[in-house]
Order: sequence, then structure tokens, then C-alpha cells
Amino acid sequence: MPFLIAIFASFILYGLACSLFSSVWPEIARELSVDFTLLGLLIMISSGASGITSSFAYKIRRKLGTSISTTISLTGFIIGLLLLYFSKNLAMICIALAIMGSSNGIIDTIVNSYMIKAYGGGKISMLHASWGLGSSVGPIIMSYALAHTSSYKNGFIWVIGAILITGICFILLKIYWEGKKKSLPEDFVNRHSVSKEEKESHIDLKDIFKIKLGFVFVLCFILCGSTNSAISSWIATLSVEQRSITVAEGATAAAFYFGGLTAVRVILGFISDRIKTKYILVFGLIVSIIGYSLMFIRNTSLPFTYFVATIVGIGISPLVPFLHHSIKELFNEKYIGIIVSCCNTTSLIGGAAATALMSLVIKVVGVNTAPILFLALMILALIIYMHIIKVKEKEGV
Repeated sequence: MPFLIAIFASFILYGLACSLFSSVWPEIARELSVDFTLLGLLIMISSGASGITSSFAYKIRRKLGTSISTTISLTGFIIGLLLLYFSKNLAMICIALAIMGSSNGIIDTIVNSYMIKAYGGGKISMLHASWGLGSSVGPIIMSYALAHTSSYKNGFIWVIGAILITGICFILLKIYWEGKKKSLPEDFVNRHSVSKEEKESHIDLKDIFKIKLGFVFVLCFILCGSTNSAISSWIATLSVEQRSITVAEGATAAAFYFGGLTAVRVILGFISDRIKTKYILVFGLIVSIIGYSLMFIRNTSLPFTYFVATIVGIGISPLVPFLHHSIKELFNEKYIGIIVSCCNTTSLIGGAAATALMSLVIKVVGVNTAPILFLALMILALIIYMHIIKVKEKEGV
């Protein structure tokens, strides 16, 4: 239980670190006198770094285990946030985001692989709710820093302190686990640590093409994961530019988005055992389509802005955690680590591409029509997922 709490805490901080920068990007862009659409390029750097480290994160877990690997990731977040705090130009920001992105790729792949193996869909949903909680609090922290302190950069320092405490907890838990595991049942130890079979496994990312429906599943995950990543980065900026609201109000819209996302993940954490995974995923895809459709309505009132952001958050909420959970239902256990790594790697790179593509779409069709990109990705994801379900039902899965 203490380790599970620490894992949830690490994902709260992961969410915090992910949302801090994008929630104040409009202010940073004005401070540096650069175009706000550069956000796409900056997030592409972060997501690209995430994709690279995610591609070999399962190998890091095989060597070091979950605790040490997670501690390394948290250290990367601290270094990145310190660089953001002291940054005075775009180059330093790029370096900071690359380091934080590398940490994202490691913690996301390693922790999800562990949770899929050790627990079920409910705990995975709660894990991603922890990320959503952190992502919700991030914009609130930055809104407070903007409104009540001398600089938004103070928010970075506050989060660094919380990460330091969590990192120390992981080191202590690792020491405790090594002393305790000899007295625990073998089945329990195998579920909560890297097994001998995993350590000796020679399965690699390229083998995804040999797994039936493996590549198709990864493609569906790319569409959902990249949309999740891109809208999480763009929601504050789109709200500001579409609705002509202040940066602080845009950060609040982002908080509503992450709030809706988190609330649904918490609820699903308690009730998911009574609902089939496919129904949860179809619900998320359909609500996402509704949410992105609402973004086309040119209503500049704050309540409507916050409502739309919340609906988009509700729709996106179940997609990544329950696609992760469905891996255990659809594929052999020995493929879990590779499929998670492949899904995370490609979706992070896809997220970078989608985020950058949004900048291009804004320039071509305008900021009010730009959500068409997210709408198209979700419709395609729904079509592919329904195909997977149809094939698996024929096989009796």
C-alpha cells in the first residue's frame, strides 16, 4: 500500500510538471516576444524526447526496477523545472522541455507496465486520475503565481519541493522492499517486481508486427494518446485565442479541462469492474467528438468556455487508461511491456506531431476552425477501435 500511494503521488507530480509550462505559455510568449504558435514546436521537442526514452524504458525497468527508474524520472523533472525557472531565452526553454520530456517517457511507460501487471483497470484509472489531478492543480498554481506573486516562475519552485519529497520516499521504499520481499509470497513478489522471465525476454519493439492486431491496436492508441497530449498542451492557449479571454482565465479553462478529466477517472476507478472496457472506451470517444464539435461554437462567455473545456476533459479521460487496461484483456501477458512501450513511444511522437500540426492548422484555417484536427482524429480512432472489437468478438475474447 505505501508503494501504491507513492506511485500515485509520482503521477500527480508528473501531471503537475506536464501542465505548468503550457498553462502559462501565452505569458511566456509575450515575455519573450515570440509567436504563440511556437508552442507546437516546443511541445514537439518535449514529446519527441518522451518518445525516444519510452522506446527503451522497458529495458531500464528490467535492469533497475520500478522504484529506482521512477526516482530517476523525478530527478529529470527537477532539473527541467530549475532550467525553466532560470530561463531567459527560447534555447534554455527547449533544453528544459527536452529533459522533462525524457523523464515523461520513462515514468509513463515504466509505471503503466507495472500497474497493468500488478493491478486491474480500476487502479490504472486511479493512476491516470492522479495525473489528471496534478494537471488540474498545475494551472491553478500558475494562475495563483500570476495573480499574487512577483513572477509565475515561483510556481516552478513550489513543485520542485514536492518532487524532492516524493523522490526521497521512493528511495526509502526501495530499501524497505528489498528487506521485506523474502518473507512475502512468491506470487505477490512476481506481480510487483520484474520477473526472471521479463529480465531474460528477447522480445523487442519490432515484434509488434508479429502480434495479431498488435499494430492496429497501437494505431488506435496513437490517435487517442496524441490527441490527449496535444489538447492538454493547447487547451489554455486555444481558450485565450478563440474566446479573447485573459491568460489567467485561459489557465482556469485548462483547470476545468483537467478537472473533468480527473473526476471521471476517479469515478471509473470505483465502478470500472462492473462495466465492460469496450463500453467505457466507446463512451469516451463519442463524448470527445461532442466536445470538439462544441469548440466550433463562437460563444465568448466564460461559463461556456469552462463548460466546453470540461466536456473535452470528460471525453478524453477514459481513453488512455482503459486502452492500457485492455492490453491485458486482448494480448498475452508476455507482450504487455513491449505493447505498452510501443504504444507510449508512438503516441508521444504522434502527440508531438499533432501539437506541431495544430500550429500549422491554426495558420491555414484560423484558430476558430483549428479543433477540426482533434475531431478528425477521434472519429478515426472510433472506427479503428470498433474494428478491433468486432475481430476479437469473433474470436470469443
